[in-house]
Amino acid sequence: MSITRTLLVALLLATGLVACVAPPREVPLFARAQLATDFDTYAIRRVGLLPVRIPITDGGAHVSQSDYLQGWLASQVELGSPYEVIELAEADLVDLPPLDPRRSGRHEVETVLGLSQRFALDALLVVEITDQQPYPPQRIAAHAELVACETGATIWTGNVQLDARDVRVRDGLEIYARRDVGMGDGADRWDVILLSPRRFAEFAMWQLAQML
Repeated sequence: MSITRTLLVALLLATGLVACVAPPREVPLFARAQLATDFDTYAIRRVGLLPVRIPITDGGAHVSQSDYLQGWLASQVELGSPYEVIELAEADLVDLPPLDPRRSGRHEVETVLGLSQRFALDALLVVEITDQQPYPPQRIAAHAELVACETGATIWTGNVQLDARDVRVRDGLEIYARRDVGMGDGADRWDVILLSPRRFAEFAMWQLAQML
């Protein structure tokens, strides 16, 4: 083999090896979050996650979807943060005033203190899907607040908006879906996620979890 050909083969092999070890692309983050100026003064270890609020549609409230997304979000927050997440059920709230800060503009002290004492919580995480189109082209928007049980103040807020018509969202979804390659149930196909309201909502919850 000539020296020129040998060098060419070596170059091709080196290029192939570089391609094989190239780091995977990071999933782009579309969520945005804001911390309170005194966030670092709070010791947050144990967080109570309220049931995810979902808009009522013609078919009624999606209780099963709310439960599923609550569990999914809890797992993602625990994976990426130092918090222990306690999933709270609707039954835990029946004798307490509703905790709906986005609409009321305040936090019910009785509810915050009551849940804090019952479950030894440092904070409450309130999440609401504020807009959703569950059919193609899908869109979803979600709002989240972390409420300190010590003061009842909101110390973190997060928001995410995803629209399947946005090429950036589709590209990000494709990168995100590749993480699940090998699951064997089609969950790794980004085009499947574009058709699945549950999987698309998962992506939104994952985005919020990355902000905590």
